[in-house]
Amino acid sequence: GAELVKKYHVAAVDPLMHKQFIFSGDVMPRGKSRLKSYKNKIPRREIDAAWSIIGFVSCCCTSGTFSAPDFKQPRDLLRGIVHYDCGTLPKVDHRLPPSKLQVDACSKEIKWIHALLSSRLLGDLPCMDSFVKQLIERLVMLETFDEVIDILPSAPQGKANKAVKQLWGYSCITGSSEELECDLHTGLVNMDTLSIDSVCCVMPSTDLLRRGISLVATYASMMMAKNPRWKGFRAILLSLASEFYKRASELEAKPENSKNSQNNLDEFAVMFASIEVATEMQIVESPTSSHLREAACHLMLAGVLARSRFNAPGEGSILYLNKDFRQNIWKYSSDEKMRHNQQHYFGRMLGGAPASSTNICLLFTSAKTMTFTTLLHMYTGDFKSDPLHMYGRLRSHLIAVKVDDDVKMMEYSITSIISNLLATCDIVDSLNHRGRVAEQGDKCKAHLDSSKSCVDVIRSIAVWLNLIFGRAKFIMELIAKDTAPDTKLVQLAKAIKLLGSSRFFLFVVHSLTRTLAVTVETANMNTFSKALSRGGCLEQAFRSCLGTIRNSIALVNACGTNDSPEIQNVQSKHDWESSAKVYLSFVRTRILSSIFDKHENGEHGKLCRNQSGGVLSVLAALCSVSQAQRVLCDVYDVFKPDTVKGDACRFYIQQMGVCFSCELTRLAQSNRNCKAIATQNANTVFKHLLVSLVDADTLAMFPTCNLSWLSHLDGHNSRSKGNDFLSKSQVYSSMALHDPDQEANEIKRMSGDYFDTAGPTFTMKNIWSFCENVGRVLIQFDDTKHSLRMWPIVRSFGKDMINITEKLRSDKELLELLPKVSSERECLKRLIMFQAIFTALKEDKDQCLDAIIGDGGGVSLVISKSIIENLYYLSGNELELEEQRNIGCVDPDTRYERAKAFTFHRSYAELCGSLMTLLLRENIHWENTAMRDIVRHGFIVSAFKRKLDIRKIIEGAAINFNLTLRSRSFKGSLNHLTRDLSLSFFRRTGELLLVCGSSCHLDNFGTMLFNSMLHAASTLPPTETVSVNTFMKAVTYRFILTPEAIGVYNPVASDGLQHAIDDRILCSEVLRNDDLHEQKSVLVFREWAMDNFLVHLLKNQELSTPMRLITLKLLTCIIETYSTDQIPTSQKIHSAGGKLASIVTYSKLFHSLKECLSNAITSNTWDAVFILELFSCARNLLALPISDGKITNESTKRKTLLSWACTSSKSTTDLDVDSEHPAYIFEFSRWLIACGKLLQNQSTTGALRDFITRVDIREGRERYTLENAVSNNVEIRQISSSFQTLAKLEKVLSFGRAKRVHSSNPYAKNFSNALLGDKTLVSKGSLRAIEEFSNYFAGHTT
Repeated sequence: GAELVKKYHVAAVDPLMHKQFIFSGDVMPRGKSRLKSYKNKIPRREIDAAWSIIGFVSCCCTSGTFSAPDFKQPRDLLRGIVHYDCGTLPKVDHRLPPSKLQVDACSKEIKWIHALLSSRLLGDLPCMDSFVKQLIERLVMLETFDEVIDILPSAPQGKANKAVKQLWGYSCITGSSEELECDLHTGLVNMDTLSIDSVCCVMPSTDLLRRGISLVATYASMMMAKNPRWKGFRAILLSLASEFYKRASELEAKPENSKNSQNNLDEFAVMFASIEVATEMQIVESPTSSHLREAACHLMLAGVLARSRFNAPGEGSILYLNKDFRQNIWKYSSDEKMRHNQQHYFGRMLGGAPASSTNICLLFTSAKTMTFTTLLHMYTGDFKSDPLHMYGRLRSHLIAVKVDDDVKMMEYSITSIISNLLATCDIVDSLNHRGRVAEQGDKCKAHLDSSKSCVDVIRSIAVWLNLIFGRAKFIMELIAKDTAPDTKLVQLAKAIKLLGSSRFFLFVVHSLTRTLAVTVETANMNTFSKALSRGGCLEQAFRSCLGTIRNSIALVNACGTNDSPEIQNVQSKHDWESSAKVYLSFVRTRILSSIFDKHENGEHGKLCRNQSGGVLSVLAALCSVSQAQRVLCDVYDVFKPDTVKGDACRFYIQQMGVCFSCELTRLAQSNRNCKAIATQNANTVFKHLLVSLVDADTLAMFPTCNLSWLSHLDGHNSRSKGNDFLSKSQVYSSMALHDPDQEANEIKRMSGDYFDTAGPTFTMKNIWSFCENVGRVLIQFDDTKHSLRMWPIVRSFGKDMINITEKLRSDKELLELLPKVSSERECLKRLIMFQAIFTALKEDKDQCLDAIIGDGGGVSLVISKSIIENLYYLSGNELELEEQRNIGCVDPDTRYERAKAFTFHRSYAELCGSLMTLLLRENIHWENTAMRDIVRHGFIVSAFKRKLDIRKIIEGAAINFNLTLRSRSFKGSLNHLTRDLSLSFFRRTGELLLVCGSSCHLDNFGTMLFNSMLHAASTLPPTETVSVNTFMKAVTYRFILTPEAIGVYNPVASDGLQHAIDDRILCSEVLRNDDLHEQKSVLVFREWAMDNFLVHLLKNQELSTPMRLITLKLLTCIIETYSTDQIPTSQKIHSAGGKLASIVTYSKLFHSLKECLSNAITSNTWDAVFILELFSCARNLLALPISDGKITNESTKRKTLLSWACTSSKSTTDLDVDSEHPAYIFEFSRWLIACGKLLQNQSTTGALRDFITRVDIREGRERYTLENAVSNNVEIRQISSSFQTLAKLEKVLSFGRAKRVHSSNPYAKNFSNALLGDKTLVSKGSLRAIEEFSNYFAGHTT
């Protein structure tokens, strides 16, 4: 109130009258009007004040504060303030271009008048026909005077991207957008709901015209209450429409007018005028005629809107939806060339049509008007209502607007729209072929603006077609729910079904594919293609066209025209197949050729790559058309790697195959034709799934949760940035629980991947849905190419896949060790999925799954190939990052990217090492043993031997296995990835031991792998004692403990992913515990290791000292673990006799210890550490508890191996062994005690070496003859005696004795003490070990 008075009090009161009243008290006479004194030139400020007063009074009236005013007075006031010379609407003969402020003010006033009219403040049946006519005429002419009126698309890029993406989802054949449907329904009858810059807007192109038409529709609905009034106003509408049409035709018939007014045109119009010279095409550049035609059409449509909005049918048969009305709308909205062009397509729907108009404004407004007209045939009211209500509302609407029974009504309108789309493509094509543009800024800008406007028009028309097909699909689904539809609905359904016919579908696909091709050519040839791409308009237009094709396919499915035998014939089948051929040819010749163009940085290549996901989605949707199956049965040939050259291209064609398979299996859930193609190509689909599961680029898109490693690599800088990325990725709880890919919701897409793009972004957002959908395809497997007995196996496997996928998103405990969304968590999820796959393959004894889903070489080959291809790529990535660091790229962002990459490499290496181990552990069938050998020897054995060269191994296998290797160009040595992968294998020692067990009797791999493990442990530097102990425990626990006990006593890894993987693998091992075969295999392998492998190593005189030490430590660790009372007996694995090993094995071990010590002494390779380990091992072996029978409970009485040997040497029945074994053990102990005493000083050590050398090189009794110098030494005599006794027992027990190689002259009489040098022979530890052994023997034999 106060602001209002402050603003208007001066203008609202005549200053002279106010002055006269102050001085004399006189008031101006009644008959003397102040308005007349101004002669209709009232100031604008006073007009604004009058509007404010009207608004205030109207609010009071509607609220009941004041009584309703006399209707005549406000109507007269409206006429006055609108038509004054200072009003916003000019006189008809006033042809000066309006300012923007004038147009905006006029638009607001029209809105206010509409509000007064709608609120009935002007009466229920106001007599304002002439006022409304004059109002509409003047507001249309106001913008007609504007030579640069903007009627072309103007939506901001962000809004356009969002709308196009929303419409893309709307076009899916499996669903639609309720929100979009609701907005569109409301917008059809309420022009104030959708803004002009809305991408989906089908209202008049200017805000002023839109509000004027909305006012006309409201006024018309009021007039329909009285037929005479409606008849009169209807005549006014028709006369206005005819007048606007006439003026537009006159403007178009006078091209010289445009030439004479070049100075008044904007650069956009000048550009189009210049195209005529360059292309010999006449292009009408002025938007005036388009505006007039649009106004004429919408005036007629306002009458139809009034009928539908208020269900007021009115009198007469002129303004309703019949054939004549549609033809008139098309006539008023198009010129003669456009009509000829449309008639050609409507009649034949083939090429060779006559040239259409080149007036881009007219093509745009005409397509919009025809879209509005088409959608009016399918208005259903509130989309969110129940189907019964919508069904009734649709029927009422059809009756109100009097839709006729013309079966071609929809086809006629949509053909008009598509003909305009194709005409726009011709204009764009002309712009593209204009090779040179003058280097003048204004002309260059005009060319760019012209190109952008044309591309935006393509986008808009494609969007409208998408909306029409989507609405038609919805109507068909709605009608299908009624068993006995109304006659009007049946007529509408027949008209819609023509849109799903083979002939019309071919026309749509051919036209939209042509549009897509022109868009690609624009990106390739247009002078300003980079600017167009940067603005995003090319991608929006391209995706909109794809959405239109996809929604057309959805409509075909909704109509059922491709599956109805009664309407199929030879011609229709040819049309269906031709549609598929057209699009398939477009994919091959345009999309793939652009993506793999040698100029890979070209804008057309970027466009096609960025839109590849949409292209493939449409191709997958096309597979739902049953009559096109013959053409699409070999659709996977498109994605064969041999169709392109270069590793990068081969990799990307595979990524495109993954994307296609993902879309195909998604559609297979609701379409049997897609399911049939997916089933027929189950091997390829499953291969794509496996490839996507191990794709490194996809996993790398997730943040890392290993912040400590980031900090280790780059300090606080990388840790802080990594923590920020990790925190932003956790907001996914609002997603629906049933969405398998909910955790990827907040992960940012790669640059350029706003729309679906085949590659990491698409895979990341869809990988787990892909898994689930593949499972659902397999669970219904019915491919007749394979035997019926295979079907249950495949279906069971599909069910397992679904169960695992559901658990990954619903079972919180399954992933509790890695609770945050991260690459580590994704690695764990993939491991769990592969565990399920491996389990199914293992249980499939007949390799049925390999035959069906193995893609020729078996599942193991596909997985291993994918793993090593990704490892090679990451190795090149590491070399590239190191090269950047070497040349000085050390800024914070680069350092973070490097630390992030190496942290991810660590996680990925852990996953790869685990998967390779599981492939061998599960004993999966390998169709290709050469690849198995690469995994076994090239990677695992080499890693343990510290000779792993990832790039060399993979490059050597590339030719034989046709590997796709990216990043070949980088050279250098790897550090991080090699170390990480080697450590991963090292951590899987326990599982790999079981692989040794399964291979030790088949080939020498088990021996080689076990030997390489010991070699790895023996070569660790002294600072890595923790790793050595970890290795010892891993081997020991696998030999001794049950899987449950391993989980209890095994040290927990500090790395989260390592801990989680350990836990999952251990869980799978626990599940095997009840498998008798597994238990037996562990016992057999343990017996082999102790009876054969370790014995052989200890006896090998060429064995290095570190290997001897690590072997002794391992044997000691095994014995100590089995002997300890801290671990319950029930948690240990026992042989059938309740022992660690057989008595024969124990004897062999003592013999190997004897040979090991003798070899070390004669070769001078022993030291204090060796003595310590050997005597400790021997003592622990003697103290090993043994049982007289099977272990039954914890209280079973046991005795040690030494006590048994002492008591059993006199008996041949104890433990069913010969007396030679306990005798050998007893005598070995005496021999070792004597050796220990001799080794304690340097003088007697030489005598011991001489004696052992004599025993080795001489034969007969001379071997044990003592020389006079040492004959008095008690220990030497004991050694001689024990040697003789042991030799006899060894002969009986068949213990072989290898010929030793001596480090000095074996024929020298005495051992030179100088050979020992300064070597430390004994230490406190070794002396203590010797003493403990002697004391233990003495304490248990007395």
